Amino acid sequence: MVKRKSFRKKRIITRRARGRSYSKSKHPRGSDNRQSLVNFCNNDDWTSYENLVAKMIKHKNIRNDFFRHLDSQIHTFSQNTLDCLETCLTRLQEEAIPESNSHLYYIVQSRQ
Repeated sequence: MVKRKSFRKKRIITRRARGRSYSKSKHPRGSDNRQSLVNFCNNDDWTSYENLVAKMIKHKNIRNDFFRHLDSQIHTFSQNTLDCLETCLTRLQEEAIPESNSHLYYIVQSRQ
């Protein structure tokens, strides 16, 4: 038997790329969580929706990534997305998480 050479390209770290940080986080980013919430809402999968909200309540780093994403992108969301996020933000407000107040206020004001 003849061994074949591996066709996988090895990742070469150049001098320029060494300074960059590569995300190796074990949790989804804020935009992924937002998109999951919207998908669960649109598909009426409220069990999964509540499970994700509970995970956000429990894990501060997931919650912070979510709020960081909302801070920078909430003005670009469609009304459907804002409606789906309202339930999540209301639940976070019930859990006494103060960061949710400003985002919930924005959603309520966007309807008027």
